[in-house]
Amino acid sequence: MRRKERGQATAATIFAVIIFTLLAGAIVDVYTAWTAREWAYRAASSAAMRGVTVGRDFSVFAAAGQWRLDESAARAEAIAALAEETALQGVSSYQFDVRVLPDPGGGSIAGYPPVSRANQSGGDWSAAEPSVGVYLVVPVQTYFLNMVNGGQDFEIHVFAAAGIP
Repeated sequence: MRRKERGQATAATIFAVIIFTLLAGAIVDVYTAWTAREWAYRAASSAAMRGVTVGRDFSVFAAAGQWRLDESAARAEAIAALAEETALQGVSSYQFDVRVLPDPGGGSIAGYPPVSRANQSGGDWSAAEPSVGVYLVVPVQTYFLNMVNGGQDFEIHVFAAAGIP
């Protein structure tokens, strides 16, 4: 009788070790994805802010008293900021889409960002002032989330925007 009990204890211990190992791996994956999302959001936000700051068209403000963005300057600066942020983080493969609403009244872009969960407020992007929007996709290497995703890298989708008040 004691021999059976020892076998059951061994089987239960092996089962518990496997469960705890899987649970620890899942916790590490969730933490990795969460920290990657936080970093990606900060990078997109910083890029949008830099695009708005450098892209201001002072000649229009001096003439009309309203802010307007130089679309090409704002976009180029946001892209440069993203390149710097990703290089600092060591991220070499990423995708981005930078959009600019240059006019004083802002505007809206339907279907942007292309993945609605990237926008924390959900839905299409609209702004009441000249703005820069940055959509960023960053692959994250995880263990279990990659298996769930068919062996491909898990992707983080974020969107951030900045405007001139």
